[in-house]
Amino acid sequence: MFSVSLKAQNLKIEYQVRFNDLYDRGRSDRLHAGYLLISGGLSRYFTIEHEKYKPKNEHDILLMPDTANQVFTNMSTGMLVSQESDMRGKAFFVSDSLYPMKWEIGSEERNIDSLKCIKAECNFRGRRYIAWFATEIPLPYGPWKMGGLPGLIVDLQDADENMLVKLKTISSQEQSLTMPAVIRYSKEEHMAEIRKLISRLKDNARASSTGDCVTCQQQSVIEFFAWEKIPQ
Repeated sequence: MFSVSLKAQNLKIEYQVRFNDLYDRGRSDRLHAGYLLISGGLSRYFTIEHEKYKPKNEHDILLMPDTANQVFTNMSTGMLVSQESDMRGKAFFVSDSLYPMKWEIGSEERNIDSLKCIKAECNFRGRRYIAWFATEIPLPYGPWKMGGLPGLIVDLQDADENMLVKLKTISSQEQSLTMPAVIRYSKEEHMAEIRKLISRLKDNARASSTGDCVTCQQQSVIEFFAWEKIPQ
């Protein structure tokens, strides 16, 4: 499985990722390949779908590209940058806190392939996460926005199993990494923009509703689902 020294600084970690497109509303799981590239104090995580997204109806549109959940980190500056998409599907980048989660490291251990791993848990933006990290690889990285542990995260899932990330391979890589040059929003600004969007959609729905009958619904229902839960 491992073709490189586990203490090398230039690594390519491949994960198998199962993600529930319906989040907490039911189940519609798809498989992805997840890749974590590490080089020179920088990292890049992205996923590529194995299975195409299947729309639920004619109004169901997937905005994110195949490289969804793209996340960059810079250890020297303490910066994390994630990729988002607007309503037209155009990608842009958002700056965020680097590993703000407060991990609870337990005493439970298990072997994942040839690695001895330790269990850790945390609450992060509305969800409970369970991670297994390997101290044999003393690098604080992990899939998606997760990290900050005294070892590489090799296994990650949320408590409701809407996202499951499993280690497949670790190899060396020579690709140099760079951080995105143009960042549109901070995380706080991005959340504020989403709240404005939800408010506008609700206002438009109310304005377009009619009261011509007693039994018809007077107000349309706007639902917006995000993996990181948006505080109102």
